[in-house]
Amino acid sequence: MTQFTMPLTQQQEQFSIAYVHSIASAAGYGIEEVRVDIDSIDLTITQYGQDNAYPLIEGLRVQLKCTYAYKPRSDGIHFPLKVKNYNDLRRDCLNPRILIVLYTPEEVGNWLEHSDNYLSLYHCAYWKSLRGMPPTKNSDNVTITIPKSQQFTVDALLQIMDLLAQGRRP
Repeated sequence: MTQFTMPLTQQQEQFSIAYVHSIASAAGYGIEEVRVDIDSIDLTITQYGQDNAYPLIEGLRVQLKCTYAYKPRSDGIHFPLKVKNYNDLRRDCLNPRILIVLYTPEEVGNWLEHSDNYLSLYHCAYWKSLRGMPPTKNSDNVTITIPKSQQFTVDALLQIMDLLAQGRRP
């Protein structure tokens, strides 16, 4: 049987979207994909409906990255981010922005496992707000360190969205 697959970078992009979508759905939020990525934003995590306890949140803008090459170390994951993305994400914008870096196994066939009882996505994602980071003199990349404590989980997303509802920033 002939198998046609998309390039690895597109697979990583789609897997990252699926990963974040899974987290957002479990937390009760939606995802809106950005059709044209000009400002280093791949998607927006959105709140739907109205809850009298919290104001309606405009959304959390997200830049997604996926890697198997940059493994988490004891102090976190060190990821080389393009200067353009770094500058876009460090700006102070009306709608907050975060970077999410998904770390996966090297072999695509090991990215997920499933049975009748579960679907497991491997390994995990980390998030960081770059708002207010200093300018860089680098011309290509800026290495970002995301602490291991900042895993992108359902609880982490709930906390981020709670901050936004209070008018604060992550």
